[in-house]
Amino acid sequence: WLTLKRRSWAMALLSGLYFYISLYFTFSMLPLLPLALAWLVLEAWSSNTWRRPLPWIKLLAALSAGLLLGYVLLRLGLNYDILLRYTHAMEGHRAIKSFEPGLTFTLEAFFVNTIDLAAWTGFPVFILAVLTCIQAAINFIRSRASRLDALLLAFAAVYLALNLFGQTRGEVGRIWLFMLPLLALGAVRQIRQMFDGQSKWVYLFLAMQFISVFLTFQFQDFFA
Repeated sequence: WLTLKRRSWAMALLSGLYFYISLYFTFSMLPLLPLALAWLVLEAWSSNTWRRPLPWIKLLAALSAGLLLGYVLLRLGLNYDILLRYTHAMEGHRAIKSFEPGLTFTLEAFFVNTIDLAAWTGFPVFILAVLTCIQAAINFIRSRASRLDALLLAFAAVYLALNLFGQTRGEVGRIWLFMLPLLALGAVRQIRQMFDGQSKWVYLFLAMQFISVFLTFQFQDFFA
């Protein structure tokens, strides 16, 4: 957020380095890279500054430099080869998830993943976040998009891409945990728009969220 707000190459460099280091701990953070790139493109488009691309090219270059710096530091310091690790991790992942290329598997996985993520996030939060993403797309089409709209639209694009081109089915409540702050952000924005000044509806939303969590705890077989 600060990188785009200040359009600072130094912040972009640190963001790239931080992102690469996060991949050392979990590949679940990998979708954040296309999310950041999509957000940058949508921000440039919505702010009508894409006709002067030099500042954005500098940000992309700094972000790439941060990723490269992270690669060099971890390669030299810890002998960490991300390409080798990622290849082995995905081979194991495909085997565990019984991945089968094809439209049938993709559509089934899309449905299962959506229900799984909604259940673990809480259906009220998930539904409100979806509504916010739809509103962000409408704002973008009408040329009224804010920086937050660009972020939520980038998030929606990455979510669709993960389901259409990813290789997982189920257990995304854990694997896609990085999505939770963005889902919460979208839900909060929708709550402010729908229930501004009407606290009783906010309490109702919190009660529904609590019921969703309770039912998940009560009936979900965590060890199946």
